[in-house]
Amino acid sequence: MPQIRNASLVSILRTDFQHLKDPPRLFYVTANLAGVAPTNLGLDTALATPANIPGYCMFIVEDSSDSTKLYLCVPDAVNDQWLYTSFSIAA
Repeated sequence: MPQIRNASLVSILRTDFQHLKDPPRLFYVTANLAGVAPTNLGLDTALATPANIPGYCMFIVEDSSDSTKLYLCVPDAVNDQWLYTSFSIAA
């Protein structure tokens, strides 16, 4: 079956996202966090210092030593630190 292009949907998306100069970006990264919560130094080593990462980037970081540990990490370039929250496995 050939792919059909929905001109109306393309037009809506183009209008809605046209104003975004730099849309947010989400990256999936594996890093060795040694089974513990991420630290600024650990994330600086795995990714880069927050001052060197655009503010619209976010990272899902999987601990390579424990694949059940995932963290959403966001750079805070103003204070040159990382903000994170952990994911929990659904029961």
